[in-house]
Amino acid sequence: MVRVDFIVMLSVSCLLVQVNALLPSNMFLLVIRGLFNHKLPTVRRKAMELLNTRLQHQSSFFSFCNHETLYSLLTPLLSVMGSIGSDTVKPDLETNQQVAMLSVKLLARHLAPENPSQFKQVNCFSVSWNKYVHEFFKA
Repeated sequence: MVRVDFIVMLSVSCLLVQVNALLPSNMFLLVIRGLFNHKLPTVRRKAMELLNTRLQHQSSFFSFCNHETLYSLLTPLLSVMGSIGSDTVKPDLETNQQVAMLSVKLLARHLAPENPSQFKQVNCFSVSWNKYVHEFFKA
C-alpha cells in the first residue's frame, strides 16, 4: 500500500512540474506565490523548488515578467527563514529554511544588480544570522 502511494505521489509531482512548465512567467509567479501560503510545509517546499529550478535553468524566462512580482516573493521567503536559530524547529521547517535561503540567493543573483535596495532586508537578516552563529559557536 505504501509503495502504491509513493508511485501516485511521484506521478502527481511529475505532472505538476509539466503543467508549470506550460505556464507563462506571470502566471507561474502567481501560482508560486499562492503555494507559498499553503498550510502544508511540503507544498511550500515544492513551490520553492519549482521556483529555484526556473531561476537556475531558465533565467531568461523571467526577463518578460514584472520584476515587482519577483520582489514580492522575498517577503514570504524571508518569513520562512525568520525562525532560523530557534530551538523548536521541526525537520520539515529546517529543510524549508535551507530551500528558502537558496531561493533568496538565486533571486538576488538575478535582481540585485539592477535594484540592490530591494535586498536590504536580506542583508539585515544575514547580519543577525551571523551574530547568532557567532554566539552559538562561542558558547
